Amino acid sequence: MMEFTVVRDGEVVSEPGQDLASPAGFLRSLGSGAYTAAGVSRRRSRRRDDGLSRMEFWLPLWDEHVHRLGHSLTRLFPDSDQVKDGDVVREAARASVSALLRHEMNREGSREETTNHDVGAAEPEEGFTHMVTVALRPGPGPSSPLACFAHLCPLRPESRATTASVLLSEFRRISPEAKSCAWATDRRPLEVDLARRGAMLAGGLSEVVMCTERGMLLEGTKSNVFVVVEDDRGGGGLNPKRRLLTPPLSSGILPGLARAAVIATAAALGIAVEERQVDSKGCTGWSECFLTSAVKMAQPVAAVAVSVGGSGAEVVADFAGRAPGPVTEAIRGALWDRVLRGEGGRLFGPPGW
Repeated sequence: MMEFTVVRDGEVVSEPGQDLASPAGFLRSLGSGAYTAAGVSRRRSRRRDDGLSRMEFWLPLWDEHVHRLGHSLTRLFPDSDQVKDGDVVREAARASVSALLRHEMNREGSREETTNHDVGAAEPEEGFTHMVTVALRPGPGPSSPLACFAHLCPLRPESRATTASVLLSEFRRISPEAKSCAWATDRRPLEVDLARRGAMLAGGLSEVVMCTERGMLLEGTKSNVFVVVEDDRGGGGLNPKRRLLTPPLSSGILPGLARAAVIATAAALGIAVEERQVDSKGCTGWSECFLTSAVKMAQPVAAVAVSVGGSGAEVVADFAGRAPGPVTEAIRGALWDRVLRGEGGRLFGPPGW
C-alpha cells in the first residue's frame, strides 16, 4: 500500500481513501482547480552554531511553480477576484506545502539529533525522493479564502538510466494555457489505452505522446517532448551537426517548466534548439528523443510505438541501444546539477530552523 499524505486548507486529512493514493486520483477527486506538480529532494542540514542535524526538503523551481499556479487560476476562473492577488496565491501554496512536508518530517521521526559529521551545507539525495502536487481554487463565496489542497507521495527509487517507451496517439489538451485538475480525468481514456496496449509489448509502455490529426507531435500527457536530429544546420557546442527540436507553444501545448529549463540549459551548452512542428512519421530519423517534466526532468525515450488493431502496439523507432544519447545525457546532467544545487527553488524545514 502506497504511503501518501493529503492536506486540505492547511490541515492533514486523517484517513484519506486509497482512491487518493496516486496524484492522478487526488486530482480527479477535486474535479476543478489549478494545480502544479514537482519533484522534491530530501536532504539533511546541519546548523553551524551547534552541529544539530535536521531533515529538510528542497523544492526546485518554486517561484516558477507559484507563478504557473497563479496564471492557471486566472485562466480557469477569470471572473474570480480571489485568484488575482499573486501574494495570496503564493502564501496559500507555501502554507499547504509547509503543512505537507512538516507532517512528513514528523512521520519519519526527523527529530533534532546530534551529529558527528563536519558542520556544513546540506547535500541533497540523488534525484527526487517525493512528488508534491498542489491545487488551488476559489472558495465558495466572494469573501472566502482560496481552497487549498496538497498531496505528497514517495517516488520509487529509480536510477538516472530509467527510460520511457511512448505510444503516439491523436489527441490534444482542452486547455493548454492552464494546468487544470480536470486534465487528470480528460486523459484517463489515454492511460487506459496505454496500459492495454503496453501489456502486449515486452517492457510495456509508460507515456502517451499526443499528436495532431496530421501526425505532428504535441506533448505527453504529463510531459513535453524533444527530439534530436543530425544535419548540417546544427550549432556549436557538443556536436555541430546535432539540433534539438520541440513543438512550439503555438501548437497548443502546455508551457512546461522543465521544457523551459531544458531550452535554457541547451543554449548554455551551445546546443542549437528549434521550436517548430515535428512530424512523428519521421521518428526513424531521430538520433535521440526525451521527455521533460518537473518530476522526471529529462527522461530518455527508448522506444516509440503506434497503435495496431483494437488493443495492440508496434514499435516503429527503437533507441534502446543508444538511450540516453550524448545530447540527452549532457542536458540531463546539467539540468540535475542546476535543480539539485539550489538555483530558483525553496527550502522547507522545521519551524525555527
